Amino acid sequence: MGGLTEEQKTTALKSVLAETKAAMKKAGLTTNRVIKRIKEGLDAYEVKTAFDKDRGKFFYSKKLVSHGTRLKAAEMAIPLLDMKPVEKKQIEFPDENGKPQKIGGLFNDMERATRLVYLLDQAAKRKKADEERGGEN
Repeated sequence: MGGLTEEQKTTALKSVLAETKAAMKKAGLTTNRVIKRIKEGLDAYEVKTAFDKDRGKFFYSKKLVSHGTRLKAAEMAIPLLDMKPVEKKQIEFPDENGKPQKIGGLFNDMERATRLVYLLDQAAKRKKADEERGGEN
């Protein structure tokens, strides 16, 4: 038995997504509701309670910022708002002898890293030329 064609896979995926979306809507899980709850989390407060055994009473704190709840809400909001930090990659370039030289954590793309290598190479050539002329600028 052969596998599914790309068209069949696409049709099946669309069907599953449509059914899932309909089930979520029926259950009351909508985009607006999720966003509203995340926003509520970003503004969350909490009240701490303590029981005084001597007096036999509960005491309540003033309204305090719920840092844990706010952090969790922010973590949920970041991907929705496309605010994830750029992923840093380890980029390798060969030196003049072919040995890999790593440039990690500085750049997020090959073009910028290549430009850095070029500029460093040009600076080294200028320094060598200055030294050959006797240090004159």
